Amino acid sequence: MVKAARDRLPDRVAIGVLTKTFPPELVDAVIDQAKARELRKRSLPARLTVYFTLAMWLWREHGYEEVLRQLIDGLGWSGAGPDETDVAWSGSIT
Repeated sequence: MVKAARDRLPDRVAIGVLTKTFPPELVDAVIDQAKARELRKRSLPARLTVYFTLAMWLWREHGYEEVLRQLIDGLGWSGAGPDETDVAWSGSIT
């Protein structure tokens, strides 16, 4: 249990840096300016898609599903995550 918590700390720090550099308000403003906001409720909303794209650079050695899992865990911890846990996984992403 201690090892698992220690292993996730760098991931949480990386997500913290990501959300500090690109705060949710900024990401939302850019999405709105680009007129890329989803019109219906999606399992991979626009804000999460932006963070997912950035997170793929943080965890280049992992597959899409693992990157998304780490991202959702970290965003949930930081308070910048999606409102619901029902998000897309690898089949929806590709």
